[in-house]
Amino acid sequence: MLEAIGLLQLKALLSQLVLPPAGPLLLLVLGCLVLRRRHRLLQGWIAVCCVATWLLGTAAVGEWLAQGLLQPNQALPQQQLQRVRAEVAAGRKVAVIVLGAGAQHASPEYGEPMLTARSLERLHFGLWLARQTGAPLGYTGGASHLQPGSPREATAAARVAERDHGLKLTWVEDTARDTRENARATLALLRPWAADEVLLVTHDWHMRRGLRAFNDEAARLGMRIPITASPMAVSTGTGQSKMAWVPSADGAVKVRNCLREWLGLLMGS
Repeated sequence: MLEAIGLLQLKALLSQLVLPPAGPLLLLVLGCLVLRRRHRLLQGWIAVCCVATWLLGTAAVGEWLAQGLLQPNQALPQQQLQRVRAEVAAGRKVAVIVLGAGAQHASPEYGEPMLTARSLERLHFGLWLARQTGAPLGYTGGASHLQPGSPREATAAARVAERDHGLKLTWVEDTARDTRENARATLALLRPWAADEVLLVTHDWHMRRGLRAFNDEAARLGMRIPITASPMAVSTGTGQSKMAWVPSADGAVKVRNCLREWLGLLMGS
């Protein structure tokens, strides 16, 4: 029903307009239109928008937002890896599941659809984790809300994993378009296999939402299965470096990721 009236695409589009850099720029334009006859207020509004734009491009603010809004998980400790390796060897059913992060429409250098850089990072860590533990690997990701005709990323992930890394995916879930659908479709695949545990792979800033979706769906299905956070690109902090307060591409991406995830948590997605 939601798809029929376009609400899913609208929600995704609105989130893009709210997040930086579009959000602060739209506020600046709005202020110029509303306050154009009130010069002092307009000057103050412009100053506030400029400061906000500066801060929302810094790694320091990105780290502060990550710690305050997302409470990121720590990297999977070596003791945990050793435990999983021993349990898999003893016959316990553990699945490594990678949450997708998008695919490119076309990659001329490859001549076929390819995963985005984030998806490749997640897949690479999932492959490493599967080899370290001996657990089978799965990937979940379909087309996006904003680009319904985009390639199904799980299909591309399966191709990359087998062709470039010599490891065939056990589960290829290529219908999900967001984190909630990732959880719903993946657990439906795992249920007949009677998985005992899931090692969930995604970036640290996305893990809180991923865990919530998988735990909620497992409860709905009556599956008593632990979902173990296996985050990648875990933040080590920015320290007290003065450069952390200077806008940068990495800082802007970190801030945007944190705010998008926080909005996703608020909206229940």
